[in-house]
Amino acid sequence: MTDQLCMTRQAEPWRTAGASGRYRAHAPLTAINLAELSTVASGSDLILAARAWGHALGRLHGRSATTAPSGRPIEVPVTVARKPWILRPDSVPAHVQPDTAHARDLLRMFRTDRRIRRSLDVLSRQWQASCLMHGDATSSNAVVRRTGPYLWQVCLVGLDQTGMGDPRWDLVSAYESLGWNARHRRLASRPILRALCTGYRAEHGPARLDRDALVSRAALTAYQAAIAPGFRRRPEVAQLYVDRLRQLAEAPRHTPWDDESAVPT
Repeated sequence: MTDQLCMTRQAEPWRTAGASGRYRAHAPLTAINLAELSTVASGSDLILAARAWGHALGRLHGRSATTAPSGRPIEVPVTVARKPWILRPDSVPAHVQPDTAHARDLLRMFRTDRRIRRSLDVLSRQWQASCLMHGDATSSNAVVRRTGPYLWQVCLVGLDQTGMGDPRWDLVSAYESLGWNARHRRLASRPILRALCTGYRAEHGPARLDRDALVSRAALTAYQAAIAPGFRRRPEVAQLYVDRLRQLAEAPRHTPWDDESAVPT
């Protein structure tokens, strides 16, 4: 599999969700990832880029194990992606062992908090390797480039975890990372997240947001912040990720996350 999967989306703000648009394959181009774009772009540009990213993920998930998003055959076998380790919090890989008191406290919470552990266990049991997934679909792995009026190219990079997996993990990874990008800029996150979901649904992406997947992804994000050197001197920032995890864990189980009027922010 190549190091980048690139596609272009015509994203016009006056069109309704699901309106037709063309994708085409491109050679990899130097651009900016969505995490960096969120620090400099306007809210309207982020909305368009988020919608294009949703289209890209929807197309990726709609492909078989033998066809890339460009439509070209994949010449090497696609392996089954590993489940995220966070779904088995009793067995922590060596490269992410807790080395701070905060990280150890978080692991204890994942193992003992009834609501969080239930969500981890449910997603682990329900996990289905049903389609090609990115595996680490955060905004830093979505490289975007505006190539014309309302025309955005999206390249999915960081494909070392790509394989057959559960598309929900990609969707909640994209959703949570975009939400954090918007909140750090003090931008309204709801229209940006709605654009991501709208683009994804327009491509008939099979995944839907649900509490168990959102809680599981938020748990991993909180733990990553706890072991990241940059956050050790900023415990108040790391605590924000824990607060987000608790917010999701305490939400009603049947919250209509995919309802545009109930997008969780």
